[in-house]
Amino acid sequence: MKKNQKKDEEEEERKRRLRLRGQLVEGDDDEEEDWEPEAITAICYVPEQPNQFIVGSKGQYAGFFYLCDFTSERPISAFEMPKETTIRYISYNNFGDLLQMGLANGEIRVSHSSNPTAFLSIKEHDGEIGSISSAKLSYDERFLVSTGYDGLIFVHTIDKFMIQQESKFDPLEGVEGTDFMPDDQVQEIKNEKTVQF
Repeated sequence: MKKNQKKDEEEEERKRRLRLRGQLVEGDDDEEEDWEPEAITAICYVPEQPNQFIVGSKGQYAGFFYLCDFTSERPISAFEMPKETTIRYISYNNFGDLLQMGLANGEIRVSHSSNPTAFLSIKEHDGEIGSISSAKLSYDERFLVSTGYDGLIFVHTIDKFMIQQESKFDPLEGVEGTDFMPDDQVQEIKNEKTVQF
């Protein structure tokens, strides 16, 4: 493989990731790209947003879940997740403020709808055959019941208030100059503030 060919492939991969996240600025991409279809593993409407829905996929689109809109040909946002697994189940709670996701590796993620990247992770089901088939909150939202293909049912206690608080937490809030700091120093500050939180 030639050196330039590797650079071109890396640049194409970078553009593809930006495109998937909806972050590619018009004019950055010279040609319109056809997206090859991949299997959709889960889908869910977004409450109080009649045109929006969340999609989980696999194959070349793994590593993200996507916020889509009927008025747009491409996803409007992409949220990162582990590339080695897929979403098997997505739903919102009755009030529409908690997003629940069940993954093929047996993990359950519960996040506040305002910040899907900050989540509570629950891993009780088998990582090999425990793909999540469903997860539901109790009426008072103190318990989450999960079922998996491992044949087990688990009841988990959750703290909705803490999920809401963590969704608002920004470890770099009030810290000046992070744009000019080395990445490892920024990460160190994040870790320290997170421990203090």
